[in-house]
Parts: sequence; C-alpha cells; structure tokens
Amino acid sequence: MLFVVITMSVFFLLKGENEEIIPLDKTVEKVEGDLESVKNQEKVYSWLASKDLEVGYLEGKDEDVFNHYRVKKGVVEFLFATVIMEDPQHFIQSFQPESISKDLFSVDNNDKLVVAQEMIKRISRDNKLEKIGYEENKVSFTEGETATIYMYYKDDKVTSINLQFSKTPNHHNENAEIYSIKTSVWDIIEEIEKGTE
Repeated sequence: MLFVVITMSVFFLLKGENEEIIPLDKTVEKVEGDLESVKNQEKVYSWLASKDLEVGYLEGKDEDVFNHYRVKKGVVEFLFATVIMEDPQHFIQSFQPESISKDLFSVDNNDKLVVAQEMIKRISRDNKLEKIGYEENKVSFTEGETATIYMYYKDDKVTSINLQFSKTPNHHNENAEIYSIKTSVWDIIEEIEKGTE
C-alpha cells in the first residue's frame, strides 16, 4: 500500500515536468489551413500534370506541411484537431492502418464513419475537450516510442493517456520516417473514461 502511495506521489510530482500545453483552438486553425492548402495544391498538381508542365517548384509548401505532421507531436496535434473538428475521415488517418481497421471493424456497424464519429465523441467527452499537454517519453519499455498526453476538459476533469507510435519509411526520403499512432482507439477511450469518472 505504501508503495502505491509513493508511486502515485512521484507521478503527480513529475507529471507535466516537460509537458508542452497545446491550445486546441489554434491547432484546429492550423490543421484546417494546412488541409485547405494541400487540397488546393493537389488541384494545381492535377492541372499541371494534365498539361505536362513541371511541378517541382510547388513542393516547398507541401514539404513544410508533411514535415510538421510526420513527427509524433504533429500526429498528436492532427489527431486532437480532428477530434475538435469532428472530422472522422481525417481522424482515422492519425492511426496505423492495421490498428484503426481492427478498431473500426470490432463494432457491428457497416458505416465505419459513424463508428469513428462515436470514437471522437467519447474522446472529446461530448465536446468538453479544451486543451492537451504533450510530453515525449524519453525511455520506453515497450516496443516503439511513446508520448504521454494530458487532456484538459471544460468541466475541470484532467486525465492522461499514453500513446504508442509506429514508424513507416517514406518512399521519397529515407531519412523522413512517418509516425502514426499504434495504440487502439478503444484503449484510449477506456483510459479517458476511467480517468474522468
């Protein structure tokens, strides 16, 4: 019993020591702008490709967006922005394909966007999510890399979740691996719901 009390005390003393607060209103604004920018670039690329023109000069902006969201913190920002935006199509893109597919198909509903929408609703606790804290874990005893996310809700509930990431090689640049979240959405929801009871 004493060990549990000491462990919990150390957790609360260390909690957020290196935590970076991420205001979700600004993050949503950035993600919406980046999604719009990429959509517009795709239209230009399609038009240029149909004219057999050089498209190389357009890569700068796309490269900046790609570099921001390929790292762990960028993936977390994207994930929680899509939660606030209630955007199931982009929400699922934050996760490792095998993991999100397993989560979506574990529910008996043919409309997987409805399933993803329910996941979003439960993560946000019915639109109560206000901001998050991000803390990269320097040491991980599990395979892959992890980060702790502190979640702050409008009803003054605070909880934390641990996310595990996986890396995928980028075929265009061997030094630019792309992170995605490996943790099951259902495990995330279970942690949130236990932590905010």
